[in-house]
Amino acid sequence: MDNVLIYEATYRMENVFAEGFIILTNEYVEGIFANDYMAIYSEINKIITVTLRTLIVEVVKYPIFKMNYISHQFSTTGELLCPGKEYVFFSNINLDDLHLSISEDTVEGEKADTILNQLLKLRQISQS
Repeated sequence: MDNVLIYEATYRMENVFAEGFIILTNEYVEGIFANDYMAIYSEINKIITVTLRTLIVEVVKYPIFKMNYISHQFSTTGELLCPGKEYVFFSNINLDDLHLSISEDTVEGEKADTILNQLLKLRQISQS
């Protein structure tokens, strides 16, 4: 894949903190944070929309666990994301604000390949 840059990143809300990676390409921006999947879209009118699909694990009846993804949507205005900055995205359904911090530190080599493979799997799982 040409022109792929992977940066270390974190996101946080009031009671959640997750470390992971933001993947920037010419075509899309996505993030993986453990089992959470993030898709980031920029529209012509400078609205940036984040769809965050978080994995929720519930104990149905011990030792049986139920896992499913819950989708959250946030937005802000501005230019598309760039490394070394923090962004605040707002929810329109009374959720906590989403703070996304993208490091200037890139990931390369074998670790980058592993992250891209993980991204492909997580994208399929979270969208099914």
